[in-house]
Amino acid sequence: MDTDTRGETAFWLPHTVELLQQFREFNPNATVNQVLTFLLIAGKPGLNPKDILQELGLSDSGQSRTVAALTKRGEPGRSNNGGWDVVEAREDPCDLRYKQLFLTRKGEMFLSRLSKTMRGR
Repeated sequence: MDTDTRGETAFWLPHTVELLQQFREFNPNATVNQVLTFLLIAGKPGLNPKDILQELGLSDSGQSRTVAALTKRGEPGRSNNGGWDVVEAREDPCDLRYKQLFLTRKGEMFLSRLSKTMRGR
């Protein structure tokens, strides 16, 4: 490993660990797919669920469960008190048959906290 790579790793690794710890504090049951889906929606607001299938390689049912967990209602069939409430689905104004995914206010606030972590505060 060259010196530049070590320097880069020394910078991003502690921030990444802290970022993942913040997800665990926010939701102790957070899965990797939920974290990746949240970050994908944060980076590309307005994605539709099919975009997530393609980007992350999830199955149709896996994508559906993952997105549902991030919404206010939570995963169907799970005994929980609702979901994370960080993502909301809105009708696509160009085609009402489809949904677009956006962060909620709570999701935006959490993203802001994560951004501070990645910037090193």
